Amino acid sequence: MSPMNEKRYLIVFKESATPEAKTSCMSHAANLRGGHVKEIKNKLMSGFVASLSDADLVEFKSANFGDRGPIDFIEEDSAFSI
Repeated sequence: MSPMNEKRYLIVFKESATPEAKTSCMSHAANLRGGHVKEIKNKLMSGFVASLSDADLVEFKSANFGDRGPIDFIEEDSAFSI
């Protein structure tokens, strides 16, 4: 996938997400784009930044977003670089 077709996303975990779920989710995102995600940890939130194509984002959301998934929200973001 060409970097031109990818967008950067800020992906924030739910407070209730387990460490295992967070690790699995970040690994899934890294495998989708075949590379690196950047973890964000601070007192206000826990999450990561990843570059994903539109198709990869749909797949990622279907696996990790929703009532039972560890993701609280996903927002397109250009302020972070990875």
